Amino acid sequence: MLNRLFFALEIPSQDKAAIVQWRELTFGKFAKSIAAENLHMTMCFIGDASSQQEQQLVELTEQLKTHVVNMDFTYLGVFSKPGVLYIAPSEDSIAATDLAAQLKKIASTLSIRTDKRRFSPHVSLFRKVKHLPEIQHMPVFKVAFSHLVLYKSILGAEGVVYHQVASWSLSADTLN
Repeated sequence: MLNRLFFALEIPSQDKAAIVQWRELTFGKFAKSIAAENLHMTMCFIGDASSQQEQQLVELTEQLKTHVVNMDFTYLGVFSKPGVLYIAPSEDSIAATDLAAQLKKIASTLSIRTDKRRFSPHVSLFRKVKHLPEIQHMPVFKVAFSHLVLYKSILGAEGVVYHQVASWSLSADTLN
């Protein structure tokens, strides 16, 4: 049986609460909101993987040298094709880009095809969005990501649920 997997940076709970509160106050019932517990920053979408590949992903990821990833989310945008409203940093993060590349390389060594698109750091807030709404103020969300997670995506009656397969603490050394 194949599992749908992806690597993501976990948003610390206090930052997640602030993002969700702002989202609800600013947009209300604008579109289909992504459940608060599902908010994250995808680093590498693995897609379908066998149980053996899943275990190998865990083992190889444990060998990575990683750093806390600091990002300032200051931008609001829409991916029109999938209809996703998101927040993103206005500047690239060396640490995030490097980590995404390392994770893609791990998947490649296991003959797992990953998304060919360039890494685009963002946090999805809504699905089924048709346009970018106008807002009066975009706050700065300063997020220090300190945990990398391998998730399994499970489609249930209530929608998608992300099950944590493994989690790693990122080094306290920062690399922005």
